[in-house]
Amino acid sequence: MYGLGYIFAGFALYVKRVNRAVTVFQTLIFFISGMLYPPEAIPEILGWISRSLPITQGMHIARLSMVGLSVPSELWFMLAFTSLVYLTAGLLVFSYFARLVRKNGLLGSH
Repeated sequence: MYGLGYIFAGFALYVKRVNRAVTVFQTLIFFISGMLYPPEAIPEILGWISRSLPITQGMHIARLSMVGLSVPSELWFMLAFTSLVYLTAGLLVFSYFARLVRKNGLLGSH
């Protein structure tokens, strides 16, 4: 989830006030990631979003480990892959906003 942190940090450099958006986004992730219930229980329309979140794979791995089941290597691969995708996207978005803020001289206007 570091990637999403970088995305919001970059957005905060430009917009300055992202508190409400972050809170709404955190709540949405909380409900669709499988923290409260298995991701299979959410509606299918949100299922693809849920499966694309690294925290969903992490929660699934944690559940399997806690009940003593073996964790398939595909789950570890999906966790690593989605984490890498989110981190790469986050770093790209952050660097874009950092360049934009420096170019427009907005960095000191917090």
